[in-house]
Formats: sequence, structure tokens, C-alpha cells
Amino acid sequence: MYAITGEGRLELTNLRSHALAETDPGPNPLGVALIFALDDMDRAELRDALRARRDRLLISGRELAAERERGLAKGYLSPLESATMRRGELHIETEVRWHDELDALLAGEAPLDGNAARRGRAARQALIQSWGAGAGGSPPGEETTGGHASAHEVPGRENKLELNRDITR
Repeated sequence: MYAITGEGRLELTNLRSHALAETDPGPNPLGVALIFALDDMDRAELRDALRARRDRLLISGRELAAERERGLAKGYLSPLESATMRRGELHIETEVRWHDELDALLAGEAPLDGNAARRGRAARQALIQSWGAGAGGSPPGEETTGGHASAHEVPGRENKLELNRDITR
């Protein structure tokens, strides 16, 4: 027989507390890719890739809804469990609608190259200020020494990476 240990229960309590307080969706790899990595991508290729992603999301949403409905019908799910699964369905539905909006935008002549590369100093200063260090300072606990970034694993993060930033003025 298996059971959760006292230490395991404490960890679950901590995870629950963190999850209930968290409102930041976390890293957005798709957003980063769209903003910073489209310089050499063909518009038709991008639209095809995004449409394929949309289609996969739509299938996932339908599968999740069917699974939830089956679980309810058979009495396997409590109302809270069903509501939690419904939350996932709504997230997927929203993502599919966003894909539709983006596809309409890409169908036009909107330029793919963004302003990210042109932001330079203003973007770095805004980043520094968002860290609460004030204009011209460094992020708390970090020295301004170079112009590179490195990554290391962070337990509990979905993508397991956190970027360490060294910012130059």
C-alpha cells in the first residue's frame, strides 16, 4: 500500500498555496518566438505552422471536453474536478480564438519584423525599471557587467529555465 508521507503532505500544501496565489502565466515561448525570431521566416510558412498548431489545440480541446463529459456521466469526476478540467477547455478555446485573430492579421500586409531589435537602450532601461532597480541601475542582487545571458534550471518552473541577465548601458 502506498501513502503520502508527512513531508509529501507539507510539499503539497506549499504547492497549493503557491498555485492559489499565482496569477502570472509564466514564460511565453511562443510570444518570444513571434517577437524575436521571425526575421528570416516566410509569411506563408509562418501561417502554415500556426494553423497546424491551432488545429492541434482544437483537437486537444475536443478531447479534453469529451473526457470531462465521460467522467461526469460515469460519476468519476466531482464538480470541482469537472470545473478544473473545464478551465483547461476554456484556456484552449481562448488560444484557438487568438490563433484565428493572428491568422487574420498575417493575411494582411502587416510587417513581420518587429520593433524589438530597434528598442535598444529604452528597452534595457524599461527592463531595469521593471526589476525595481530604478533608471540606470541593475536588477536587485545583480551587477551590471556584460552583455550576455545564461540559463540555469529552476525547480518548479514549467520550462525549467530561468534567464540570468547581464545588462550594459
